[in-house]
Amino acid sequence: MQQNSIKVTILTGFLGAGKTTLLNHIISQNPQTQYAIIENEFGKIPLDQELIDGPKEGIFELANGCICCNINEELLKVLTKLITSDFKFDHLLIETTGIADPLSVAATFMFDPHLQGIFSLDGIIALADAPTVLERIEQESVTAKQLSAAHNILLNKTDLLPKEEWNKVKEVLASLNPFAEIIPCQFGQVDNEHLFDLRKRDYKMVEKADQPIHHQHGQIRSFTWQSGNALDLHKFEAWLSMFLPMNPSVYRVKGKLYSKTYDRKIIVQSVGTQFYFTQGSLFEEERGDNMLVFIGNNLDQESIKKALSDCEIN
Repeated sequence: MQQNSIKVTILTGFLGAGKTTLLNHIISQNPQTQYAIIENEFGKIPLDQELIDGPKEGIFELANGCICCNINEELLKVLTKLITSDFKFDHLLIETTGIADPLSVAATFMFDPHLQGIFSLDGIIALADAPTVLERIEQESVTAKQLSAAHNILLNKTDLLPKEEWNKVKEVLASLNPFAEIIPCQFGQVDNEHLFDLRKRDYKMVEKADQPIHHQHGQIRSFTWQSGNALDLHKFEAWLSMFLPMNPSVYRVKGKLYSKTYDRKIIVQSVGTQFYFTQGSLFEEERGDNMLVFIGNNLDQESIKKALSDCEIN
C-alpha cells in the first residue's frame, strides 16, 4: 500500500500542443522524484509510451477511449493496481487525450472517498499551441474547457506566434481563466514553480480576486457577480447543485462567498457538475462580500443573477 497524499498532476491540452514533451521535461528535471504515469491514447494502438523517456515499469496506458468519459472504470482499476503494487512512487502524472475534459478526471480524485485518502490533486496544467489556440477555441469547445479548468496555462511554441498577435491571445486566455498564470514557453520548458503546488496557489488567487471580469469571445462568455450581502449557504448550495447538471455549457464557477455563519471567506469551485467549499482567510472587515466568476458558452447572465439574488440575506 502506498503512503497517503500522493500528489497528482493532470496534463491536458489539444492534440499536438506538446503534452508528452512537457511530461518528459518534468521527469528529466526532477530525477529525485519517482513518477508513476498514466497515458490516455484515444485509439486502439497506444503509441505515446514509446515517446516517454526513462524506465517503463511505472507507465500505464488507457487506450481506445477518452479518460474523461467511457473508461473511468478502467482508470479506477489502474489506480487500484498502482496502490496495491510493489512499485513505489511519489507523484502521479496523468496525460489525457487531446479531447478530454480534465475536470472529469480531477473529480475522480476529489470526490471518491477511497482515493481522497491516498491521492491529492496538485494541479491541472493546460498546454496551448500559441499559433493556433484562438482557432482551436473557436472550433473545439473542449479546448475552452481545458483552458478554463487549468491552474496554469503553458502557452507553447510562442516563438512561432507573431508579436502583433500576442496581446490578443493573452487577453482571450485570461478571459477564459482569470485565475491561471499564463506562461510563455518553447518545447514545454518551464520551471518547477509553474508546475507544482498549483492548487494551493489557486486558492490564494481566488481569495484575492476583487476586479469584475466580463468578456465575450465568440459564444464563450465570462462574467462576475458581486454582492455585499451575506448569502444563505444552504440556498446557494441547493441552487448550484441543480444549476450545474442542467447547464453543461458552464465550464467553471469560482469565487469567494460571505456568510454570517463563518468569520472566514468561503471558497467555492466547480469541478464538472460537482463543486466543493473550502474555508479561506479571515475577513479583514466585520462584513465581507461575494464574488463569483462564471465561464461558459452562451451564459444566461440575468437568470444567474436572479437566482443568486434569491440566495442573499438582506
